[in-house]
Formats: sequence, C-alpha cells, structure tokens
Amino acid sequence: MEVTFDTQYCVFLANVIGTHQTIALPPQNMTVSDLMGELSQLLALPSYQLVLPFSHETWRELTYTQMLSGTD
Repeated sequence: MEVTFDTQYCVFLANVIGTHQTIALPPQNMTVSDLMGELSQLLALPSYQLVLPFSHETWRELTYTQMLSGTD
C-alpha cells in the first residue's frame, strides 16, 4: 500500500499496490505535530551550519531542511 496526502482535499490517499484502487481517508484525531513529525522541531531552530562529517541524525535533519524550500 502506498499512502500520499492530497493537499487540495485534505485527505490521505491509499493506493493498493497491484491494483488501480484508491481509498480516500480523512485525517482523524491528528494534531499538526503528528502530521509534521520531526520536521516541526527543526522549524523552531535558528539557522545553523552543520558540522562535517555528518552523523546519521544530522544527515536526516539536512534532508528534512532541504524539503522546506517553497513551503509556507
């Protein structure tokens, strides 16, 4: 199963792999923190330079921060 989020209709779309069946699931009992995961903590941080070499955790943070460009 592949799950994506449709921002236009604010629903999760679950695609059953191997079929063309798509199920729309509205989010229930989820907070903004639930939806943002670790990314919400990074948004609260001031800009900083990461130290080389990257640890696994630092590399994950860098990947998240690269996804921030173009977001509101």
